[in-house]
Amino acid sequence: MSDGPHRSLPMRPGWKKVAEYADNENFPREQVRDAVEAAVEKDWRKDISRALVSSIRDVLGGTTLFSDDTLRSIEDLRQTVSGSAMGNALLDHLACAIGGGMTGDAALQEAVVNTSVDQSARCARQVEEHYLRKSTVENSQDVRQRIEEAIQSTGFASLADRIVEPVSRHVPTVEKKDGVDDGVQI
Repeated sequence: MSDGPHRSLPMRPGWKKVAEYADNENFPREQVRDAVEAAVEKDWRKDISRALVSSIRDVLGGTTLFSDDTLRSIEDLRQTVSGSAMGNALLDHLACAIGGGMTGDAALQEAVVNTSVDQSARCARQVEEHYLRKSTVENSQDVRQRIEEAIQSTGFASLADRIVEPVSRHVPTVEKKDGVDDGVQI
């Protein structure tokens, strides 16, 4: 295990990259943040179909005056996300936004932001748990702290705009700095 606990992390590659960057102080906080953002976006693209987003928009764009009808329609969408924790979280957050009086794109935006934050926090806990088993307590706390800082500095609103209305099918990658002087300013 000379390469670090992130190698044996039973998570998607994006989150392994987050763990690798958070575990190495040579990666600046901005790169950890970018890795978190990329991992959440990849998770979204894998777990949330365009058809689901389209169906949500259809429900939110309906002419019903009663939020109960909208909530029932949102609950009817649960059958399309069976087995997807992220999909179910999206519908939960959407129901909360509607219950709080939000409508239309504002409700969808709020739900996507909250789903992304939840996904990040859930994955951060999973990384920490793995590091507790495979490394030292101090190291796991350091990794968790760096991931939490990255999550707090992530622009989830702009991420939500990008993942709900993708400009292209491009999935982000995180650039790894190879050179000694890459990004270093003196």
